[in-house]
Amino acid sequence: MTKDYRHLLKGSAQNSSPIESSTSGSVQVDANQVLLSNNMNSSSLYISGSIYPNVNGYVDLMITDQQGGNIMWDSEVRPDNNGDYNQKAVITNEYHSGPYAVTASYNGNSLGTTSFNVINGITVPEFGSVISYVFLLPFVYVIIFQSHFRGLNKKKPIV
Repeated sequence: MTKDYRHLLKGSAQNSSPIESSTSGSVQVDANQVLLSNNMNSSSLYISGSIYPNVNGYVDLMITDQQGGNIMWDSEVRPDNNGDYNQKAVITNEYHSGPYAVTASYNGNSLGTTSFNVINGITVPEFGSVISYVFLLPFVYVIIFQSHFRGLNKKKPIV
């Protein structure tokens, strides 16, 4: 037999429904566009926002590719006493050109979403000329060795 401890609770709390608290917040980034180039193959993106009421937990931050939904970066940040948070994300050449979304959430509830664009101008060197040398080199060696051994195989006349 289990004991009933409801009599220990105050009368008003026995019949009340659970209190639901709603959390609201915001998220923003410091740039609308992030430019990557050969001279600068990474860039910092600063993400900031606020949460109200201030919670004693972590805000989850996530950057996703808006075209395919791939998670490119995620992090947790603890808000300060005022409920404000900020975090630095490093955008590298793994990010292709296009739109990305930054989402902030707390306990699975969205605090907000914002977006930015990446312009990836990093050029990848083409290896066409190198490949042609790699294919050409064995033929050159065959010709050189063949001409060298051809001269050795000829019999010299006896004088």
